[in-house]
Amino acid sequence: MLYGPIATAGTPDWISSFGISLTPGGAPDFSGYLQTAYNQLILGNYSQETNLLGTSAQIGTSLIGVDLPGDIRDVTFDITNYQFTWSHNFQLATDVVAFLPVIGALKYADEAASAVKIEKTVVIGKMKDLVKPGTIAKNERLLELPNLHNPKLNWQQNSSRLRESMKTGLPIRDASVNPFGQLRDNTGFLRAERNLLENHNWFYDSITTHWYKK
Repeated sequence: MLYGPIATAGTPDWISSFGISLTPGGAPDFSGYLQTAYNQLILGNYSQETNLLGTSAQIGTSLIGVDLPGDIRDVTFDITNYQFTWSHNFQLATDVVAFLPVIGALKYADEAASAVKIEKTVVIGKMKDLVKPGTIAKNERLLELPNLHNPKLNWQQNSSRLRESMKTGLPIRDASVNPFGQLRDNTGFLRAERNLLENHNWFYDSITTHWYKK
């Protein structure tokens, strides 16, 4: 019932560490990563996905002083989609502060930290598989799922974190498979996670033991 991805054997660490997607055959696919970065740079807060390259580009425009249209765009989004929450108020405040030279670059610090973290491959699977020594590689991670001591709240948290990872479009490894790469232990939260992936047009490849976005 833990969640997260593991890299396939022989995959260079730099590919997964930079969040570059792999095709079902194991070849690097830069197109989705570059498209996400471009959308983040052009759409800003209107973009549904972010990555490290897109965040770096935003910081660069801020440092050289050509990000005024982007700041206006982000503040417009914050106001038209306003919610009375601490996180939204903080985002609005940092976007307003971004109108000040140099300081504006700091508003992307949280996105940069998130991008570095989220672009590790997520691995899902049963706890018994996830806790085995060597299961999680250094370029992989599990979803952060503290026990809320309530099955309903645990699944709400679980599904929310998995959806966040799915937004990156990066492959998600399944650790609960048999020696032939076929899925096993299709019960409980793991079954719900797999259903969530399938319902959002993801497919499983038994050769790589990864889930891929169609």
